[in-house]
Amino acid sequence: MEEQRYLDNETVEAGPPSTTYKVRKFVRRNRASVIAGSALLFVGFLGLAGTTVGLAWATHEAQKARSAESIANTQRDRAQKLAESEREHALKERAARSEAEKQVRIADALRLTAESQVVQSDFPQRSLLLAIEAIGVCRSHDEPILPIAHEMLLNTVPAVGGRPLTGHQGGVRAVTISSNGWWLVTGSDDQTARLWDLMSGDPAASSLVLHGHEQNVGELVISPDSHWLVTASGKTARIWDLSVKNPIASVQVLRGHEEQIRSVAICPDSRWLVTGSWDNTARVWDLTSDEPAGSSQELREHEDKVLSVAISPDGRWLVTGSEDETARVWDLRTQDIGASSIIFRCENSVRLVAFSPDSHSLVTAGGVNTVVRAWDLTAEAPAAAALTLRGHEQSISSVTISPNGRWIVTGSGDKTARVWDLTGETPGSSSLVLWGHDGSVSSVVFTPDSRWLVTGSTDGTARLWDLSARQPVSQSIVLRGHDGLISSIAVTPNGRWLVTGSSDQTARLWDLNAENPASSLVLRGHRGWVSSAAITPKGRWLVTAGGFFYTKTGEARLWDLAAENPASASFPLRGHEDEVTSVAISPDGRWLAPGSEAKE
Repeated sequence: MEEQRYLDNETVEAGPPSTTYKVRKFVRRNRASVIAGSALLFVGFLGLAGTTVGLAWATHEAQKARSAESIANTQRDRAQKLAESEREHALKERAARSEAEKQVRIADALRLTAESQVVQSDFPQRSLLLAIEAIGVCRSHDEPILPIAHEMLLNTVPAVGGRPLTGHQGGVRAVTISSNGWWLVTGSDDQTARLWDLMSGDPAASSLVLHGHEQNVGELVISPDSHWLVTASGKTARIWDLSVKNPIASVQVLRGHEEQIRSVAICPDSRWLVTGSWDNTARVWDLTSDEPAGSSQELREHEDKVLSVAISPDGRWLVTGSEDETARVWDLRTQDIGASSIIFRCENSVRLVAFSPDSHSLVTAGGVNTVVRAWDLTAEAPAAAALTLRGHEQSISSVTISPNGRWIVTGSGDKTARVWDLTGETPGSSSLVLWGHDGSVSSVVFTPDSRWLVTGSTDGTARLWDLSARQPVSQSIVLRGHDGLISSIAVTPNGRWLVTGSSDQTARLWDLNAENPASSLVLRGHRGWVSSAAITPKGRWLVTAGGFFYTKTGEARLWDLAAENPASASFPLRGHEDEVTSVAISPDGRWLAPGSEAKE
């Protein structure tokens, strides 16, 4: 407006510069500074905006993280509760199974006691055998002996033959004989073991007393080379050098276990001694070291009691069976034996473990179960190569592996035996069912060449099954003649003679080399059940007896299988005055040794 007045030659009045004018003028004069300041201001604005956005994003992510953490915690809590629930369920299931097994044992003990009472007047030796078995059912699991079974035992003790070995102040729990036939060893409730010199003129005249244990001596093992005697009692084991003049002075105490030692084994080359304990561990001791008791390798991976131990025939593998329903296999050829093991998971406590003769297979069983498992130790993953042998409809009463390692045979209360071929493509998927018996199959035995399988039954018959035949079932040979159940079976080392003992008070001798093996020689003379039969390693002598060498007249009988007529060549064995709880026969076939509860 002032500019127009100026152009129109009108009077223009001067006034103060406006704010806009001042700003424009400042910008024109300070353009660079204004631009720099504007840039800084813009950058600051952008930074503020970025920070705000970043804070918002960080807040969002923190919320997401907290939400994820909350979900994870919830899932973890649920998983922990589920795992705890599963553990509690497993513990309850194991406790229930353990209680069921205990009740089965009590029922068995009561049944045996009742049977003992029924036959007491007519067959006192059978009555005693049943009473001993009733007590053994409880003793095998360290459970209290049923008072009724103990009373029955006291009422049925007979006088039995033999040469008394006196000295113990308690019942004899274990007996063993060295492989060289020199020493007989007895372990007793009096907390001692005794060494008897079988090479002396009168082995019963005196003995060496092995003191030191604080509980009963129930485990005795002598190394295959007859060098070491191992006695186990309570939490300790002791080793005694049988090669020196005075074994008593050579004792070494093996310490380390925190609970009772319940199983002992020595490997075939006599190097390793293994002790299994209820402290959930096993220990391996080197008997070839200067001080075997100085150190041991501890095997600690079990979660419950170690119930059984065994060493493979080739000396490589050690197996431990446990209450935790597993078996573990350890390699004895490694420097650190306890560093690792192969775990085999089972459905029940593992009380029975056994290797095949070739050491290629392991068999496990135990608990209230009708299932046997066989494991291939030559497989790349042995624990994954289990054969679960099912099929029986009642409990399994007997198991054996053929000498050539090919067959596993199970006998059952369902009146059948089943044969499983370990060399087949799928050996666990099917089995050969051997049927024909009318009673429980109580025993299964192979001949040394693995060709013939013998089954004994409560129906009073034995059967011969030729496993080399195309149809073993249809070609079985029935061995008849007994008037009572088959209570024992034995085969001579050369495979010629089969012996069956029966409740009909006889044993029968069957010639497997004969054209007709079904004919037999009757071995008479017993006045009670022939419930055990044993043959010396060279196959000449047969020993038959009622139970643990009991008969009505207190005798076992010795038969000369080399005689022209073995049935007429027998010798009675008499002597003990109380319960015989254990028996051993020396490897050279010279000595027969029963142990008695009569402190002998």
